[in-house]
This record gives sequence, structure tokens and C-alpha cells, in this order.
Amino acid sequence: MTAIIIIVFVVVVLTLLGMWQRKLDREEKEKAIAEVNVSVEKKSHKALTQYPQIKPYLCIGCGLCIEACPEDKVIGLVNGIAHIIHGSRCIGAAECEKACPVGAIKVGLGDVSSRPDIPILTEDRETSVPNVYIAGELGGLSLIKTALTQGQETVMTIQKKLKEKPIPGGPDVVDIVIVGSGPSGMAATFKCIEQKIPYVTVCQDDPGGTVKKFPRRKITLVQSVNIPLHGTLPGREYAKEEIIEIWEGLIKKHNIKITHHTALESVKKEGEILVVKTNNGEFKGRSVMLCLGRRGTPRRLGAKGEEVEKVLYQLVDASTYNNEQILVVGGGDSAIEAAIALASQKGNKVCLSYRKDNFMRLKSTNEKRIAENAASGAINLQMGSSVDEILPKSVKMTLKGKNGPEKVEYPNTYVFVFAGGDPPYPLLQSFGIKFG
Repeated sequence: MTAIIIIVFVVVVLTLLGMWQRKLDREEKEKAIAEVNVSVEKKSHKALTQYPQIKPYLCIGCGLCIEACPEDKVIGLVNGIAHIIHGSRCIGAAECEKACPVGAIKVGLGDVSSRPDIPILTEDRETSVPNVYIAGELGGLSLIKTALTQGQETVMTIQKKLKEKPIPGGPDVVDIVIVGSGPSGMAATFKCIEQKIPYVTVCQDDPGGTVKKFPRRKITLVQSVNIPLHGTLPGREYAKEEIIEIWEGLIKKHNIKITHHTALESVKKEGEILVVKTNNGEFKGRSVMLCLGRRGTPRRLGAKGEEVEKVLYQLVDASTYNNEQILVVGGGDSAIEAAIALASQKGNKVCLSYRKDNFMRLKSTNEKRIAENAASGAINLQMGSSVDEILPKSVKMTLKGKNGPEKVEYPNTYVFVFAGGDPPYPLLQSFGIKFG
């Protein structure tokens, strides 16, 4: 009798546990589907470049990928299978790929055959122009760690190929002409020094590229990575100043020559040699590495009066702006981070203008922070707005009013524009590099 009671008790407990688990699974599924609907409404479900490519037939629904992702709700579980929710939030860290115990996830670009902004590259990152390579952000993956790694790997690939098939040249011909001094360009330059490879590095700005233009103390690296001539950086948070300090220290220690303020104009072939033409002369190489960013020249608003000095296209140090009336224009992470940084300074009144009704491609942390700042009144958030005219002491804007468009004029001392950039694709296409 006792045995029967125990068996009945176990059966009842197991039944209740099963019902409870099914209830939890149903609630989890409903939450995931609701979040998918939110992402579709915000248009954040589609990835910009890199994203987790999931093989559902391998996924076992363990959820380790979700826990490992440094961003919020890039992936969720639907019917026990990993599913992309906010694809545009993916930063390419690939922590989900490392965490998956069955190899069901790989972070990459996927099918880029119809992408006019992605260059066609071989597995060795060689473009459609022989001996011209692309490393870093221009290839589609924007993570700094990826750029640092690709810069080094591409140098070693070129070195191996030149050993297998030497290209003759004169005393003014180097093995590699490196164009750009962002993460991939700096890594490539340091690797050339380390491997004693003849090189030339040219850059339009100062060493550091886009990283040097980031706002002060912006976290730029959170993963372990190797930097040639320096060693391995352990996996912790590094602000942009720490990375720049390492690079500048290596440049000084090894007396590394970089030709600054030199803009690329063309790449042409002379026999087997490549001639890189710039506004600062010509450079000849057996190969060329293009380590350019995707942003290109800052994009203007097209508003009347935009040429005045108070209009800026980057924020380097927010602490230098106090007691100002500031307009920030844009809806990406750079605009949000700048607006929040400026709003935290003494006496600033900050208005953030974005032409669309929803933020579509923000990191989850930035999405939360801007919502909090708007709710507290720290930032005057104007969605669906546009800038009509920039005057010396004010800005004229069109806001999305309850009864239709509303014209307003705000007192203003500075305007920061983060509207993206005009990428260098036409220039690269002009000397034969194919896209899509």
C-alpha cells in the first residue's frame, strides 16, 4: 500500500512539474515572439553587417549563446531553438559562437551577393584587383578586435605569397603599401616592423583613425587580443585613450614612420607593381592593403547655414562644453553617446534630433540610457524631427507635433551632426574593386 501511495505521489509531482515546465516554456515563447514583433516594428531585426548565423537543426536550446552575448536580446529562444531577435545590435563579438557546445552558431556576414557596400574578397581578403587586399571595417566586420586580427593575418598572407612568387622591383618599391591607420592599419604596420617586411603606411588623419575621434573615455575594446610588438591584451575593458597610448608608445619606441595627412586618390598597375597615388605623392608596392573605414567623409545635413563654425561632426571631449545649448543630430550609437555625455556636463541643455520615429540600430545599453535621459528631462528628445536652418545663435527645426508638423526655433551655441559618412566605395570602384 505504501509503495502505491509513493508511486501515485511521484506521478502527481512529475505531472505538476511537467505542467509547470510547459507553462514556463509557453511564457518564454510568448515573450520571445513579443520581442520579435518589437524588433520588426523598430526595424532592428535585420543585421547591419555581421550577425549570428544559426543552424536550427543543430541547436539544442541550451541558451548559452544568449547568456554569452554582451548585447541584450540579439538572440532569443523560440520553441526551444535559438532565433535572431534584434540582429542590428550584433557587434560581432562572436561570444555566442564560442559558447555554443554543438557548433550551431557562426558569426559572419552571410550572403553578401546583393550587398553593394561589401567588397568581393577571397578567403585571403584579396580584392578583385590582384595583390590589393582589404582588412578591417571596410570588409564588413566592424569589431576592433577583428580589425586588429585581420591586419596581422593579411600581412602574413602577403609575406607568404611574395616568398612563393617574388615580384621584382626597384629600390623605391616596398612589399606592402598600407593605406589607413585605424586598428587594422596599425596592426599591419606593427606586424611589418616585427617581421622586418619593407612597408609604407599612409593615412588621411593621425594614427588611430576613427578610434582617435571617439568621445573621451569611450570603451573601445572588451576582448583579449594580440598587438604586434606589444603582446596580448587580456580580456577587460579598454578606453580609447589606453589603446591610443599603446599605439603611440610603439610608434615612438620603434621609430615607426607613418605619412600623415595623405589622402588616397588611386591605385594603378605598372607591370607587376602597384602605384598608390595620393595628394602627397606616389608610393610603389608589390601589394597594397586598404585599411580604410566605412564611414568616409562626414555626411552633411543639407540645412541652410550648416557651414558656420559652431557645426561639428565629432565629439572628442565632452567636458570642454559647459553651460551650452547644444543640438545633437542623429540616431546611431555615436549620436546617443555624444548626447548623453554632453547632457552630463555642468549647465548644458541638450536636444537630440532624429528624423525617424524609432531608433533602429542601437546597442541595448544605449537604448536604455537614452530612454532614461529623455524620461528624466536631461535630454530633450525630438523623434521625427528635422533641422531647417542653423543660425549664429539659434536653430530652426520642424518637429512632429500632435496636429502635424510644427515649426520651432531653439537658442543654440553648438550643433553636433552624426549622420554617418559618405563611404569610399566610388573611389575603390574607380580602380577596379568590385562590390556585391
